[in-house]
Amino acid sequence: MKNLKDFAGGFLWFAGVTFIAGILYLKTACPTVEFIDSGELAVNCLLLGIPHPTGYPLYMFLGRIAVILLPGEIIFRCNLLSLIVTSLSVGVLFNIIKTIHAKSHFVNPAAALLSLFVALLPVWWSQATSNEVYCITLLADLLAISFFIKYYQTRKCKFLISGFYLWGLSFGSHMSTIFLLPAITYIIISTDGLKRIIKRHYFWAFIFFILSLTTYIYLPIRAAFKPFLNWSNPVNLQGFLNHISGWQYRVWMFSSLTEMLNGISYFLHLLYDQFGIVGLALMTVGMIVLFKNELKVSIFFTSIILADIFYSSNYEIIDIDAYYLIGFACLAVFAGTGLIYLVDFLTTAKQLKRYKKTMKIFLIFCLVGLPLSNLLSNYYTQDKSNKVFAAKGVENMLASMEPGGMAIIENWDFYSPWLYFRYALNHHPYITLIDKELLRRSWYLDFLQRYHPEITGESQTQIERFLELLKPFEAGKKCDPNALTASFREMISSIIKTNARKRPIYTNITHDPDVVPYMARIPVGVLYKLEDKPSYIDFDINKIDISCWELPYVYINERTKIALAYSFRAFKARELFCRNLGHINEAEEYSNLSSRIEKILSKPEG
Repeated sequence: MKNLKDFAGGFLWFAGVTFIAGILYLKTACPTVEFIDSGELAVNCLLLGIPHPTGYPLYMFLGRIAVILLPGEIIFRCNLLSLIVTSLSVGVLFNIIKTIHAKSHFVNPAAALLSLFVALLPVWWSQATSNEVYCITLLADLLAISFFIKYYQTRKCKFLISGFYLWGLSFGSHMSTIFLLPAITYIIISTDGLKRIIKRHYFWAFIFFILSLTTYIYLPIRAAFKPFLNWSNPVNLQGFLNHISGWQYRVWMFSSLTEMLNGISYFLHLLYDQFGIVGLALMTVGMIVLFKNELKVSIFFTSIILADIFYSSNYEIIDIDAYYLIGFACLAVFAGTGLIYLVDFLTTAKQLKRYKKTMKIFLIFCLVGLPLSNLLSNYYTQDKSNKVFAAKGVENMLASMEPGGMAIIENWDFYSPWLYFRYALNHHPYITLIDKELLRRSWYLDFLQRYHPEITGESQTQIERFLELLKPFEAGKKCDPNALTASFREMISSIIKTNARKRPIYTNITHDPDVVPYMARIPVGVLYKLEDKPSYIDFDINKIDISCWELPYVYINERTKIALAYSFRAFKARELFCRNLGHINEAEEYSNLSSRIEKILSKPEG
């Protein structure tokens, strides 16, 4: 009866923190598509394509279910999936802290409020408000950790097998789950020793681990059917290995010792920004206490943290913050330990008994103040309920083009949202955007040939020549970089020239030797129209709307400013263009528009 009562009580606390986090996340959820991979992931969930490396098959399965079952627009269904999964992660974090400190009288309220404190860290909160793959990895990793801890405590095989199965599933969401490898190796050896690893239950654990990795069978099977997006075309072994290893991202990994030190410095600044002085103090106390009382558990969590820091600090990408999620979760366990220790001490210390009532009030105030402080300090930056920047950026781009137009663009933050609007919602079906950098990949040229043969048809000779030179490069063999570059430029030039006779051509690229540098770029809206000779082109400025960037209650981060700067440069170019041709009134209108954007760009973050 007591065990049942404890279970029911623990479940209510778990449900409570999950529900509270979910309500806060729902209040701040993005209603539409976001920057980075949001649009591409959503359209792949709808059409069951193969997204960018490493393919994320588990996310594809769950995303497809979300698209079928959840309410709202397609993108919002994907956002809801992130919300649900991230909320559950908060509950699982609570459960991990509770499992480690089950003997404490105050473990439930302390672990719950600490978990809500972590739920409102900016990097954690941001996973819940728009669609990304990291939240799935976080939940699967935390579940795996909870089972490995239970196995260490009980030696029951079901926990070991469950831990390995969930860890394997996590690979199907993101390869960063490899951070758990040193910790799992340690906890197994320290629990059972090397000799017992050959025992029967480890055999079954290994079988279930391999079974969970079979989510990746999705990639070659789906690739064989030529899906919508077919990144890397993983239908053969070379394409499969390239895709799951993320070979195209290796140029940003482990480049130098200096970069690693810069990465560690960035992590330390990020850690302070996320947890603050109070969180760091609780971590410090928790580390001292847990290392003293539970050395093996402490080493387990520390191994994950160090593996995370080592890998992530050697990876130079703009959205690196999410890679530290599991490290922050493990640090939160130490912070939870510190909090529980302090609560136990303050409520049991003999010298404080006379202040029992005062101490209770003080503790309640402090415990509630933990998540409340994060809610108040981070709400503005994490509230995406009115954030429509990515969607509006695409709308302005399409408004700058004539029907039937084609644009060769740079910056994934424009192309990914457009993929969603074009192929999920069928908005502006007669306008086509082409990602200039993706033209360097054979799978993308295959996509264009299948979905837009009217664009690639007359450039088939140049495309085939480039693909032939590209084969050794994509196979990791030696290639002629000069010949490859020359062929790439010839192919782009052919695509533009052959299509310029049939449709208007645009770009957002101002200076690039790869994109017909000999053609005139005439600023039109937020783009530049490519023409053989410069001439005035009339454009209605009222088609462009920047009002969403001027809302005082919507946070604008650095990534948003980078995207908005493209519009600023186009407006300044249009202003100069109009002045040179004597269209002074129009020039003044663009001057006013660019001044409004300049004010936005000059605003400090926060």
